[in-house]
Order: sequence, then structure tokens, then C-alpha cells
Amino acid sequence: MKTIISITGNMGVGKDTMADYVVSKYGFVKVSMADPFKRIAKEVYEFTDEQLWGPSQARNKDDTRYPRPDGTYLTARIVTQLLGSELSRLAYPETWIVYMKRVIKKIEAGYFYSEKQGAYEIPGKKSEYKGIVVNSCRFRNEIEGLKETGAVAVRLKRAAIDNAVFLKAGVGNHVSESEQLALPDNFFDYVLEVPEGIEAYYEKIDAFMETVQAKQRA
Repeated sequence: MKTIISITGNMGVGKDTMADYVVSKYGFVKVSMADPFKRIAKEVYEFTDEQLWGPSQARNKDDTRYPRPDGTYLTARIVTQLLGSELSRLAYPETWIVYMKRVIKKIEAGYFYSEKQGAYEIPGKKSEYKGIVVNSCRFRNEIEGLKETGAVAVRLKRAAIDNAVFLKAGVGNHVSESEQLALPDNFFDYVLEVPEGIEAYYEKIDAFMETVQAKQRA
């Protein structure tokens, strides 16, 4: 069974930075619950990869091709939030848990994965990922669902981020951001305080990974 890590934290806290580092240094594969509806958004709105999979600033950037009735402009984040929550979760609250469990099962069976393609097979080959890192767990039931697969749940917190500012923002007051703030720290297996400076952050991630791997070897 592969090591599975789920990451929770508000936008801008460093989820992708952690996930990308774990991929590059520890041989994991990054999977996001947002990938399926990002692929839909790319097809429908012709968003760029930067708008969909780039940094928070790119995902929050106004797309002037799409003026909205309230005088604002559409952003890639607004679309993915609505597709992921108002559409899918209202249709069936367990939508993304079912999806993630299916993807995890395929990866553990040797499937490959890419954010733009999802899980796929290569005839005669099997993937050799050391683990799976899920970089966007935002709802209680999704985190609990991943824990059922054996995932280690980690919350990222950053002193420099003012949650109140995000909650007042056009996309920050969305339930996908606000619900996780109500979760207590002890709901998670680990809580990491993200330090200032990328090297200090990498050192913190290394210490976390060492702890997780040591526990799994025990």
C-alpha cells in the first residue's frame, strides 16, 4: 500500500508548494480533487493551464473575456469552486470521495496519472510512484473519506495569512474556504506551521516526511 498524504489549508498557504516538493524529492504523484472540473473548465472557457493549475494569483486573476452582471469578471477559481461544490456536491455529497478512491485504487494498481488526463494505463508498463499526495482537501467529509484509505491528513497554517481577508474576498468567502476554518487542529494527524522562506519550508516538509515514513516502517 502506498503512502497517501492529504493536504488542507486556505488558498495561498503553500499546498501546491508542499505537494510539488514531495513529488520531486520523494517520488510521489500529485492528485487533486479539482483536476476533473479544471479539465471541464478548460474545455468550456478556454482557460489557460496557468489559470487552472498555476499559482493562486493566476487562478484569482480576472478574465476580461467574461464580464459578470455584478460588474466583476469571471476567474478560473470561481468556475472551479462552483463546479466542485454547487454542482457536484449538491448532486451527491460524496462525489469527490468516490472519485478519489477510484483514482487511488487505479494508481495502486499501476496506473499513471496526470492532472490534464487523469488516471491512465500504458500497455506493458506500471507506474512506480512511491506515494500519492492530494493537495486540495477542503471539506470534512472529503478528509474523512481519504482517511478511510489510510491517508495521513495534514493541515497547513501560515501566520502571515490573514484568514479574515480571504473570507471577505470574492472567492474567499466560498464554503470550500470557510468550512475548513471551523475544523479543529486535532481533527488532523499533523499541523504544520509554514515558515517564511522556501528553504525553511522545505526543511519542515522533510522533517514531516521523515516522521510519516518512520511511523509507517514501525
